[in-house]
This record gives sequence, C-alpha cells and structure tokens, in this order.
Amino acid sequence: MNAICRPVFVFLVSVVAVMAGASESNSAALSAHGKPSPDDAASASDTSTESAARRVTPFTLEDQFGASHTYSFPRTRVSVLLLADKEGSKQVESWVVPLHERYGGRVDIHGVAELSAVPELMRGIVRFFFKRNSERPIMMDWEGAVTESFDSEPGLVNVYVVDTLGRIVCERSGEATLDTLADITATVDRLLANPETRQAAASKLE
Repeated sequence: MNAICRPVFVFLVSVVAVMAGASESNSAALSAHGKPSPDDAASASDTSTESAARRVTPFTLEDQFGASHTYSFPRTRVSVLLLADKEGSKQVESWVVPLHERYGGRVDIHGVAELSAVPELMRGIVRFFFKRNSERPIMMDWEGAVTESFDSEPGLVNVYVVDTLGRIVCERSGEATLDTLADITATVDRLLANPETRQAAASKLE
C-alpha cells in the first residue's frame, strides 16, 4: 500500500468498523461505559437544542452502494442522525448500539460520514471499502456541506434528534455517557408518545 492510500485506508477502517459492528454488538457495550466520570462529562459537548426554530435543511446524499437518500420533511418516523469525521467515528458505536437495541425500526437511525478530506480520485476506492465492510447504508458527505449545515463539532460524533417535521429538538456531541444517552432517549421517547408526531406520520402516508 503506497503512502497516499495508507491514510485513507486507516480512515476507512475506523469509520466502517464502528458502523458495521453496531448491528452485531449487544447490550454489554453500554454497560462497559460504567458511571460517567467528570472527565467523560467534560469531553462530551452538552448542547441541547429545544427551539422549534432550528430545522434540518433538506439534503440528498448517496450511500456506499450508490443509492440516493433524500432527507426531507415531513417524515413518517422520528430520526436520530449521527454525523462524524475520522476522529468522531471512533465514538459512533457508543451511540448506535444502545439506540438500535432500544428502538429497532421504530426510529430512523442514520449515519453520515464526513469525507471531505478524501481526494476525488480516491472516492471509488473509498466506496469499495465501505461496500465490502458494511451492509448498513452510510450516507457519504463528500463535500462536507451537509455536516457543515448542522454546525457539527469536528473531532466528535454529533448526534441529533429530529422530529417528523424536521426540527432539531435535542443534540449531543462526543462519546455517549449514561447521562447524554439518557437525554437523547428521553427526547425520542417523548416524541414517540406525542400525538403531533403520530399525526405528521399519518399525513405523510396519505
């Protein structure tokens, strides 16, 4: 492997490993975190957003298989979006495993890989490694524009709870702790129980 390909390959391994491994992990992954320490709390950004004014700008991205995914509103389900660059990808599994175990198909849980550092000539190789190592679709943000539109923090995984109308109602950054995970799940649970959420889903299906 030459000097140009090596850093890209290392990046792929870190991103794909956490995204592909999520569906095979079990609840022990969450208990391994233990009680969050003061250092854990300091490392995760506590930036909850409850304002209905902040909305997701609709976007379309392709996954590693070439399928196009359009994120527009209203949607039939509440969404949890996880946006991560190379460093942030190391923290994705701490969120994805417990969220999938708790909600299954009741909530849309989608990953967006920030890949603006990948040279255009290397994109085909990047797609190949993602396709070979992950059956789960991962939206590929080649230009970094979608990640930028969320004002995501670099070097951290950024987790957003989005209601069916496109409003960001809660966000957390950094590796999951018991406290930050509880914030996200409490918000999702509240949205799932909200008649407005169910009405938006019903309207989308009509």
